[in-house]
Amino acid sequence: MYDFWIAAGGTMVFIDGVLILWWLYYRFRLAKGKKFKWPWGKITLVGIVLFFIAILGGSFSHEPKAEQRADSESSAKVASHKKAIAEKKKAETASTNAKKASEAKATSKAKQESRAKDASRKKAASEARAKTKAKEKAESQKKATSESKAKTRKQAAKQKKSAKKQQKKESNGAYQKSLTAYCNNTGNADSVKYDGDGGVTFKVDDSTLGDTKAEKKALATELSDHANKLAEMCDLNVVPYIIVQTKSGDPIARTSLGGGIKVYD
Repeated sequence: MYDFWIAAGGTMVFIDGVLILWWLYYRFRLAKGKKFKWPWGKITLVGIVLFFIAILGGSFSHEPKAEQRADSESSAKVASHKKAIAEKKKAETASTNAKKASEAKATSKAKQESRAKDASRKKAASEARAKTKAKEKAESQKKATSESKAKTRKQAAKQKKSAKKQQKKESNGAYQKSLTAYCNNTGNADSVKYDGDGGVTFKVDDSTLGDTKAEKKALATELSDHANKLAEMCDLNVVPYIIVQTKSGDPIARTSLGGGIKVYD
């Protein structure tokens, strides 16, 4: 209906334009001094014809335009629907992409944290191994030093013992020679033997021994005194004890535990 009134209005405007043109022509004729008679019959006929043409044009153009408008509205709805679907799909795609990006970011962050933790654990393990190796090395060095010191002490003790043994051997040899020289020079004993541990055995000839117990004790005392003096001279480091025997091995006298001389009957 709207299209119809547009067509009718357009026709009326056209008729008004024709009338204006007739009026201008009329004024032009008057200006020339010529008379002009209005052709009202023709004008009326032309107006009626144009009016019906406008009505018919509006009637025929109404439905197609309505259909066009309906099609246009349908197309607009379809376009709007498609646009809405496209926007929804775009929004869903954006949401999906954002979700994927967030998940990828979270995954990347988790991987970075995992790598950082792995690196931290490896570093801690490496430091622990280094500390263990350093501790083992220190203990090994300490053990080696201790063993070296022990070995050195052992060697020193061995050397000292060997030197002491050698010194003792030399002292014992010197002491034995001194005792033998004493016996040969004095004739108080026929022979003498040192056992290396402080024991000195004198063997006396029967002619040297006295008959009484006092004479035997005096001889044993003299032998003991000289044995002690010679021990000090030879650095024997022991207090010798004496045993006096006959050549056949019979006991005559010996040093007692109290330091005196015991004479056998």
